[in-house]
Order: sequence, then C-alpha cells, then structure tokens
Amino acid sequence: MKVQANRNWTVVAVDCEIRVRGTLTGDWSAWFAGLRQQSDAPGETTLVGSLPDQAALFGVLALIRNLNLQLISVRVEATPMGSSGKHP
Repeated sequence: MKVQANRNWTVVAVDCEIRVRGTLTGDWSAWFAGLRQQSDAPGETTLVGSLPDQAALFGVLALIRNLNLQLISVRVEATPMGSSGKHP
C-alpha cells in the first residue's frame, strides 16, 4: 500500500478483513481489538472490522502469528480523515 503524504489528510481508520485457518470461538473478540469473527467456510475464521490505525493492524497480525494461526489473506482499506476528524 502506497500512502502519499499530505498536510491536510491523515489516515486514521483501517477497515480490514483477515482470514485465518482454524475456528475461533467468540471469546477471542476482545483479543483481536474488537474485530467481529465470522466462520464463512469450514475450518476458517474471518476477522472483520475497523481498527484505529495501521499500528493496531500490525498488533492483530502479531497476535495471529503468536497464536500460530495460519494466515490465509489480509484485505485492508485505509480511510483518510481530514484534520477536523471528518471523512472527506
């Protein structure tokens, strides 16, 4: 992902969808920064939601690694916010 610096805009929210192999119970939601858990395919879990920034995304990915879960895919869309904190 290429981010171009601009004085008027700062990337604040990161919408993501992370797929892992394995089935996680709902008890793990707090561990994954509040991302919702979905089981779309047998033996797979999808974590979906918004994170405050890219650092939080890296924290979730580190937790996935530390739990020895197999990462299938990561889809990320950064949402630019103006200096007022509002979407364009």
